[in-house]
Amino acid sequence: MPTDDIATLAIYSDHLSAAAVTAALGVEPTSIHEIGDARRRSRSRRAGSHSPTQYTHSLWEHTVRGDTTGAGVADAAGSTSIRLLVDVFREKREQLETLRADYELRLWWSAISSSTQAPFVFDAELIRGLAIIGCDLYGTAYLEADGIDAVL
Repeated sequence: MPTDDIATLAIYSDHLSAAAVTAALGVEPTSIHEIGDARRRSRSRRAGSHSPTQYTHSLWEHTVRGDTTGAGVADAAGSTSIRLLVDVFREKREQLETLRADYELRLWWSAISSSTQAPFVFDAELIRGLAIIGCDLYGTAYLEADGIDAVL
């Protein structure tokens, strides 16, 4: 069963601003960058490789993490973060539809499993909530905590 999970709604554009997403949704991002913002250089970059020094797209992200404290917020289905994310955007269907015309929307979900067999459950109510957000869901389950930290 997943013991820790993280979910992100990511909204991208190669010609429009991320700040406009905040204005449209009325939700503060947890991470943002605009076209032309300086990129951080990777410490593992190989000699001779070149990557752009500026972002060529805008990115607006809202990230929610499942319970890691053991305080009882996490559910046995291993999908706490995606449920919390759906709760944030449940009443934003019209705004998301408007953004979809000019932006790419993606849901990212990652979980850490305490075993090699990592079942998780997206029940019918959660699936209905995901349908409101209405974009592709990219998911990954990791066996060790190192994997999810790399996602953060």
